[in-house]
Amino acid sequence: TFQSASSNGKVLVAGTASGAVVASADGGRSWTRHTLEGPASVIALAACPDGSFAGIDFYRRLWIGDAAGQGWAAKPMDPKVDPLAVTCDPAGRVWVVGSHSTLLSSADRGATWTKRDFGQDALLTTVQFVDDKHGVITGEFGAVLTTADGGASWTEQPAIPGDFYPYATLST
Repeated sequence: TFQSASSNGKVLVAGTASGAVVASADGGRSWTRHTLEGPASVIALAACPDGSFAGIDFYRRLWIGDAAGQGWAAKPMDPKVDPLAVTCDPAGRVWVVGSHSTLLSSADRGATWTKRDFGQDALLTTVQFVDDKHGVITGEFGAVLTTADGGASWTEQPAIPGDFYPYATLST
């Protein structure tokens, strides 16, 4: 079962529930399969500004793959956070959101992490940076958080009405 896909403009990668990543450099006509060191179950993938890829798995690991969608290596994340979404910002930092309204960030590809807890009993389900300063996080119960300073601080915005639960968002 494919659970996530991402493209860096040259290579398309897709991650599976069974711990594999497939990559295509020819628009999907052919694919190479990479079995991640297990157990692994890919939840989300994102392309980073340098063309590499970042992924997260059910087992609380960050996976970094090269620009060809190969060479995947894992780094552990906080064992108390269930990750749900990942992105890379324009500076190449990795951002992960998940359970307990938690945000993790890493400037060194997962070697070290900074953790921020927004103090809500909610799942944060999406994270995106639209430029080097502006980012948006959405989550359970219509939660919306924004940054205008590259993630140094985050501001809670009015909730999306109706206990909205976004699985994906696109901010422009």
